Amino acid sequence: MSSYATLHPKAACTVAPVSRNKLLDVSFHIARLAQSTFLLDGNGSHVSMSIADLNLPQLADQVLNCLPYDQVNQRDLGVVTVCASRSSAGEWDTQSLFSPLNKENVFAEERSVRVEVRCYERTLPLAKHVRWPIERRNLELDPSSDRTGEWECLLAKKKCDEAANSLELTEGLTSSLIVVRKNEPNTLYLPPPGSALEGSMSNIISLLAPSLGMDVKRSPLLLSNISEWQGAYLTSATKPLVPIAAIHVDSSQGLSTTGSSFIHTFPSPLMTDTLLLLQLALRCGIEGATEFLPKGLKQYLWLPLLSSPSSSPHPSSNTSLLECIEAQINSSI
Repeated sequence: MSSYATLHPKAACTVAPVSRNKLLDVSFHIARLAQSTFLLDGNGSHVSMSIADLNLPQLADQVLNCLPYDQVNQRDLGVVTVCASRSSAGEWDTQSLFSPLNKENVFAEERSVRVEVRCYERTLPLAKHVRWPIERRNLELDPSSDRTGEWECLLAKKKCDEAANSLELTEGLTSSLIVVRKNEPNTLYLPPPGSALEGSMSNIISLLAPSLGMDVKRSPLLLSNISEWQGAYLTSATKPLVPIAAIHVDSSQGLSTTGSSFIHTFPSPLMTDTLLLLQLALRCGIEGATEFLPKGLKQYLWLPLLSSPSSSPHPSSNTSLLECIEAQINSSI
């Protein structure tokens, strides 16, 4: 996608799990492309956004036409990256790339990740920018280091002072952050609106949670409150719901006034029974096993059937799909 980013420096992108001929939450991803492009074109302003401006029918057609159907239909699991840009005349241009996933790695039992905190604020956190993979290279952890196991970089914003524990954690480089507090084991805490990219999987989790007796709240996730946390979790297209085993703030990042590193390790078990049920539902959704999903989720068009546009009626002509995309956009304006 680097060549597309060069040709279209203000292009948006989105990454969606696919299983055979199904794509997870297609309405969310088309809405994200529209919103991100609008934000990137307008330097982050929602002020003049309107549904008519976005030309959603053409964008939906473009996205569904550019999907690599031959590759998708041959694989049990993968992700599709879709890039989209809009000309000055309002015409959409799209391109997609399919990447296969190893199901055993994605759904590994007792999978966990350790994170290292880096202080970095994205310019437009609500836009998924095609150049983000290039921008984040300096933040990625060195794979040649002596770290063992799975690691990811976790972004943070400094608060009023510069002590390590005053940081506000926002998101991973490629994932969303969720926290559960000890005194509220059935409440999922996400970062405040506008502070991090709205992830597709965290969006689905927000829809799933009530059916499992869980609430979802938005609040700053301060490192100073970490002793009150029961656990922290990452979620993305390749991490359905993965617990964080430990959070590291390295002294080399200059985030600590004491000059020492800060490490917090979460005690076992990292997953409660309710979180395991949530994780199972996400895995079933990614694999396309809709019969195992909680009743009522199908109204959100989780897994619309995708087939080659040349061999069947075009999915984007479905009025309910466009209505769902519009609802996603309206809810965030």
